Amino acid sequence: MKFQIENATPRKNHPGSHQHVAEKTERLISRTLLSGVLISSFIMLYGLILYFSGHTVHPVKSQSMIEVIVHFHPLDSTSVLFMGVIVLMLTPVVRVILAIVGFAQEGEGRFVLVSIGVLLILLFSMIFSIG
Repeated sequence: MKFQIENATPRKNHPGSHQHVAEKTERLISRTLLSGVLISSFIMLYGLILYFSGHTVHPVKSQSMIEVIVHFHPLDSTSVLFMGVIVLMLTPVVRVILAIVGFAQEGEGRFVLVSIGVLLILLFSMIFSIG
């Protein structure tokens, strides 16, 4: 007869474990931050190309985020540059939202509440400080 001895210690990184969920969330957040910066950079590069080729329709003025989005024109350098800044500003907001989801999946209620507070502060500062 053969006896098999099974390892009694659980695998730390099997799918569904807290460590696996945390690592997956961290990778997603990292990719999101990198993507946000790259997308914003390309948008602003396009805006600079438009600017130096003389495609400025609106004079530079203080605009709210809503005005920039509503009046967006893809061939206006000012509009495109402002949109690039908005994408860059929204990147940490998306990061915090992903952190909330990750903490919720891990059952970390306290961190979910703290992250919601951070999200509200970010949104409040973005909405009321531009314009």
